[in-house]
Amino acid sequence: MLFVSKNRAGYQPLEQSVSLSGLNVAGVSLSKGGIAGAAAGGGAAALMAALGTASTGTAISSLSGAAFTNALLASFGGGSIASGGLGIAGGTVVLGSIIAIPALAVGGYMANKQVNKAYQDAKECEEKARIAEAEGTKLFQHYDEGIQHLKKINRDFDRFSSMFGRIINLSVMAASYPKK
Repeated sequence: MLFVSKNRAGYQPLEQSVSLSGLNVAGVSLSKGGIAGAAAGGGAAALMAALGTASTGTAISSLSGAAFTNALLASFGGGSIASGGLGIAGGTVVLGSIIAIPALAVGGYMANKQVNKAYQDAKECEEKARIAEAEGTKLFQHYDEGIQHLKKINRDFDRFSSMFGRIINLSVMAASYPKK
């Protein structure tokens, strides 16, 4: 376990403050980008339907069903192929681009924003880990110093134990020595 700061109770554990597993860049970015693309495409289609005319000269807004859809797409394509435009296929590409470009732009912006936040969170976490490492190094230095002190005490205890044993032996010998 890593420790980051010391207080009266001792070292506090380093909490995980960044969870990259919850990062959903694709989902959030695509949903917001999709909304932007749908709005752009819907707005462009509504404007074209309101103001455009079919290759027959009929206002697109007065058409319905397949005629409406075909006239709308041909209008985005610059008119029917017979009139020199790109027709329905060209209109499909243009309308698809009107939807895709804002979707990709907003989606990319949102993904970039989330990735930058995750990067900053990771940098903060890295700094906390460096602090914890420094605290851990200090803690191990104190531990090593304590071990050295215990080894010295053990050596002193062995020396005094040996002396105490000799004193006891001399005392036993002196007690058993006949008195005159």
